[in-house]
Amino acid sequence: MACKTVSYVVPEGPPYYANGPVKAVCKCETHSWMADPTAFIDGMCPIGRIEDATEKALAKIHEKAK
Repeated sequence: MACKTVSYVVPEGPPYYANGPVKAVCKCETHSWMADPTAFIDGMCPIGRIEDATEKALAKIHEKAK
């Protein structure tokens, strides 16, 4: 499972025009999570990584229960 992410730049502060300071941000469209691009490791946001780890752990539990 991978999150659908969008990366873009937003104004960081005044002046808000073409040559003003900007910062890069990423938004996870799947979980509505917005953060610094370094938070999106392996194409997943923190919530996506938690969901992925939970699914893998549950799969191991079900496999051992058989």
